[in-house]
Amino acid sequence: MRLAQDRDRVAVGLSDTVVRRLFTVGLELESAMAQMEENHPAAGRIRAAAAELDTAIREVRHVVFDCHR
Repeated sequence: MRLAQDRDRVAVGLSDTVVRRLFTVGLELESAMAQMEENHPAAGRIRAAAAELDTAIREVRHVVFDCHR
């Protein structure tokens, strides 16, 4: 029972802090992309970084949901 409670606490902590921070950085990258021209040399790198953050968020959520099982 204690282990289950610890897992729930960790899962809540992850979802409340890590996912929120990753999501915020992703939004900032999307905002930066909107302010630059499509052919800007950094546009592709920023788009790729935003995609990596999306993947990381999905992976963290998967781990959180696994902890609740």
